[in-house]
Amino acid sequence: MDILVNNAGRSQRANWEDIELEVDKEMFDLNVFGVLSLSRVALKYFLEQKSGHIVVTSSLAGVMTVPFSGSYTGAKHAIHGYFNALRLEKMLTNIKVTLLCPGPVFSNFLSESFTAKPGEKFGKPVEASDKRMTAERCSHLCTIAIANELDEAWMALPPLIPLSYIFRYYPLMSSYSMSDLEDFDNAFEKFGKPVGSLSGKVVWITGASSGIGESLAVALAKGGTRLVLSARRVAELNKVKQKCLDSIFPGICIYTYIYIFSELGNNLSDDDILILPMDVVAFEKHQELFQRVIDHFGELDILVNNAGRSQRANWEDIDISVDKDMFDLNVFGVLSLSRIAVRYFMKKKSGHIVVTSSLVGVTATPFPFSASYTGAKYAIHGYFNALRSEKLLGNIKVTLLCPGPVFTNFLAESFTANPGEKFGKPVQPTDNRMSGERCGYLCAVAIANKLDEAWMSLMPYIPLCYTFVYYPNIGSYFMRLMGPNFFLKIRDSNVKMETKTQ
Repeated sequence: MDILVNNAGRSQRANWEDIELEVDKEMFDLNVFGVLSLSRVALKYFLEQKSGHIVVTSSLAGVMTVPFSGSYTGAKHAIHGYFNALRLEKMLTNIKVTLLCPGPVFSNFLSESFTAKPGEKFGKPVEASDKRMTAERCSHLCTIAIANELDEAWMALPPLIPLSYIFRYYPLMSSYSMSDLEDFDNAFEKFGKPVGSLSGKVVWITGASSGIGESLAVALAKGGTRLVLSARRVAELNKVKQKCLDSIFPGICIYTYIYIFSELGNNLSDDDILILPMDVVAFEKHQELFQRVIDHFGELDILVNNAGRSQRANWEDIDISVDKDMFDLNVFGVLSLSRIAVRYFMKKKSGHIVVTSSLVGVTATPFPFSASYTGAKYAIHGYFNALRSEKLLGNIKVTLLCPGPVFTNFLAESFTANPGEKFGKPVQPTDNRMSGERCGYLCAVAIANKLDEAWMSLMPYIPLCYTFVYYPNIGSYFMRLMGPNFFLKIRDSNVKMETKTQ
């Protein structure tokens, strides 16, 4: 065998907040996990053969935001995360990866689409008046892309290709309401709303017992924010609560460009911080826990989905159960809780959903050997950009926080390729990582200013990510020049992964 083309899949039509979690899982079983399982078998064969080509039919929904197709958009973004990660890991071999990204095509794809309900099909056929490419034309263009071993090929009738370019490469032009504001994160720190502007708001943080979640909680407490702290480790949550109660914040008055700081107490009482133990993957308890928040505070203003784990593993070695465990924690748990919150926010007519993603969710490079994590974070961007596009005319805000490497215990707790295993290696002082405190504070600034997306990291990650996202040909050349272990070393100074070439 020389080429594997993964083409099976189904689309979706549904409102974001109505989709049942079972539908998400069915979508990912077909459109993602089935593709991964077969591709890993093929990849092992291609490594022995020392050549091969893996092709995946993705969609323009994997490149841009598509409303009313949340699960499908998330799945296609996940495909891009996984297979961009594969290309990065195998760049020094003769294994090629091609992502085919068609727009609307005349086929029975629409009638077979998932809806919000398990077992249900959309049922409506395409119309002759629809603006779609013929299947014959699309197939011919796909064949050309495969023959030329393109990394990625977009095929659609106008105006979808120009729109996709605008969304991908000129996000500030794409829409006033959907603009990416990561360029201005530092500017907002100096000239935007201070964290204290959230004083009195009720913010629920999952994954709050350590790391970024802990630092974010303290940063928000300094601004007088009322908090719900959730994680599995109750003793650690109580320690975080005490740190929040003991915190003070700098009051800021702005006269033109002059900042006057004064130390003021945050005035939080014990009742202003609720400890709410939870396991994010216990989906069936989410509604009950949400109601406990409302019962305690009477309202919720902001939900911060922060719980999650990373990964270190070779792409082809990952057991499919690890992918599913990763997605249960990093994606489906986030979706389950967020949908409950969105329905509440829609009734309240205001609210803010925040998700801790990663720079890995922006570009698979320069972060190799984390394929399941990369796929999960790409999926998060697909899902929550879709949510933002559906709620453009409402008062529901969506913020994606994208930190780079941070000094936490995240690395030691990472998934590997094997079920139930942890990576176990701690971060080192020599690692190029941002402090948890600095990251937590920048996250708080992004939330206070309701940024769509915020990147926060030390050099050289931000310019590298800009290069890979906005100048992909230059990024690809640099990637092949330096190799995957170079990028791994600048992230994890004490970690080396075997790059398999045969």
